[in-house]
Order: sequence, then C-alpha cells, then structure tokens
Amino acid sequence: MKSLVTLVTVIIFGLFSMTTSAQYIGVRTGVGISNLLTPSYSSAAYGRVFSAHIGGTIDFDLADRFYLQSGLSFIKKGGGRLSGNFNLYYLEIPVTARFDFLEVGAEGNLYARAGLYSGMLLAANFNGTKQSIGSTTNDAFRFFDLGLISGVGYAFNDSIDVGFAAHFGFLNAEPDPGLVNLTNATFMITANYRFGM
Repeated sequence: MKSLVTLVTVIIFGLFSMTTSAQYIGVRTGVGISNLLTPSYSSAAYGRVFSAHIGGTIDFDLADRFYLQSGLSFIKKGGGRLSGNFNLYYLEIPVTARFDFLEVGAEGNLYARAGLYSGMLLAANFNGTKQSIGSTTNDAFRFFDLGLISGVGYAFNDSIDVGFAAHFGFLNAEPDPGLVNLTNATFMITANYRFGM
C-alpha cells in the first residue's frame, strides 16, 4: 500500500511539473450515471446512481490533430441497491490520446479519445454510513482502481469541447475475492475549457 501511494504521489507531482511545457491547461467537468457491474452468473445486482466529476487537465499537442491528455479529477461513482446507494469518491489520473478526425465548420472538430485511468478511493459510504477502504477481506472496497476511458465529442475551437465519455474498471472493487466481483462503470456528458499557454 505504501509503495502504491508513493507511486501515485510521484505521478501527481510529475504531472504538475510538466505544466511548464504543456500547450494547454484547463478544467473539465461532467455529470452522468454510474454502476457497479457484476458477472452475469451472479445473483447480486446493482442499479444506477448519479455520477459527477470535476478536475484539472493538461494537454500536449503532439502532432496535427493529435493530443496527449492527462490531469487530475475528483469523481463520484457507485451503485444502487433496494435498501440504498453506495457512493464512492475517487481521485483519478487519466491518460488519454485524442484524435480530431473530422473538421466541422470554420473552427470545429469531431474527435475520439481513449486511454487509461488510475484511481484512489478517498471515501465510501452506504446511505451516509461510512464504509471501510483497504485490501483486507474485512474492508468494504478496494483502495485502488484501474480502467479504460473512451469517448467522442465536438471541439468548438482550441478552448471549448463537449463530449461523451465512458469509464470501465478492470479491477475488482471488492477486496475479498471469495465474494462477488464488482467493477466500476460510468457514463458521462463532459465539458472542457482549456487555456492556451
């Protein structure tokens, strides 16, 4: 656990140190729905809950119409049961590649982006009751998450874009492997405002 925290801390400081060479920094926010997915053979099922995120972005213009994007985001995920909702609050570092594949209008572009995210679970609750976080079988949720990000959108110019994004977790959010396998899934409408540097 300590080595994981150290690694994430180094990545965060590295991202902030790279802002001196980034072409764009910005702010991204969005709202959507989230769920905890279970295998088809499992009797456990979760419903959708409200999801939202906000964070800072760092974009690098690598080539014509091609960007490397990263940053730091605070995002709410979770899943619902008949008796209430699980609310999971993550700090995430996304790393995605964006490609502007079609010009629309004078300054607009349709784009696609894809990549990975790593997330640290900062807090978890069930209907306001705190849930334990860690890697032992007594904990309710695992501390670390890793997953895929994909999305499409429209960039009005170099400053503003709106789009749709999907997050799919690779790792089991349940620390006890003997219990049900839970993975995060989130679908969001996002908006990004970038400042040129």
